[in-house]
Amino acid sequence: MKHKQIISTLLAVVMLLSVAPVSFAANNSKETATPIQVGETVTLTAEPYTNYYYSVQTTTPGQFLVVEGDVGYLNYYNGNNSLNSSSDNGIEICKTNKAGTQYICVYHYDSVARSISFTLKAIWNNDANESNDTFGTAT
Repeated sequence: MKHKQIISTLLAVVMLLSVAPVSFAANNSKETATPIQVGETVTLTAEPYTNYYYSVQTTTPGQFLVVEGDVGYLNYYNGNNSLNSSSDNGIEICKTNKAGTQYICVYHYDSVARSISFTLKAIWNNDANESNDTFGTAT
């Protein structure tokens, strides 16, 4: 009788692990994000349903992060840790709202591992000579 309980418990654990996504990425949270620099290309074999976080430092509010690559989903989180923008592949440009640490989260949504690559192409400053950046100051 005791063997049946052990077998039942093991089967339940195996079934749970086969259904629930498990993330083993070392950088699977903002707290463990991997720092990257302009010009740096990140290439990884992404595990299914796993987040990969990267941090970028900006120096002034209103800077633009430019990322290009082949990813599942790409999310930007600003210094307040709120979602600022998201994309699925191609080139993404995101305006930051404050200086400091920004986060890029790559999420692989497929059921099989695959190669992902993206590059932090630039951090652009807002155009100081362009004073009509809002509807209120439009000319």
